[in-house]
Amino acid sequence: MNHFSVITITHKSANINHIGRYIPSFSSNSQELSATLHKIKDDLGITELLYLATCNRLMFFVVQENMEMNRNYLLRFFVHLHPNIPAHCLNDMADLVHVYRGTEAINHIFEVAASLDSLVVGEREILRQLKDAYDFCSEQKLTGDNIRLALKTAIPLAKEIYTNTRIGENSV
Repeated sequence: MNHFSVITITHKSANINHIGRYIPSFSSNSQELSATLHKIKDDLGITELLYLATCNRLMFFVVQENMEMNRNYLLRFFVHLHPNIPAHCLNDMADLVHVYRGTEAINHIFEVAASLDSLVVGEREILRQLKDAYDFCSEQKLTGDNIRLALKTAIPLAKEIYTNTRIGENSV
């Protein structure tokens, strides 16, 4: 489990009105996004990578052996996303990041899928966004069996939570 990590900036760590600043401007260009994600993967020795950007979150689900996810690593990671950003802005970005490792990373993915870590707890849109992010990253050959199996567990679990609880009836 120690090879799983989540790197994320969310409404919990950043002003909701500023999260869009941290999402790369080229995110809507699938070719440029794919090339950048492959470069991050190659340059940082990442085995698998899932990228998710929503209105209240920027998240990377990472599989990497023997990695120390320290501040220097995060700065190198984010400079790939924002190559022209001033150093002080990269430092600000690194200050807003939450990093989850191992079991915490898997738990976080489950919480995201089930909308327990959403700005509006119970909204179902995040599940579709997570599926779309996986489909894109899978098509781009960024993911592998580890992420596939994690999401193969997280998505049905989220559906079960929506079905067997009242979480989606009165979103909070």
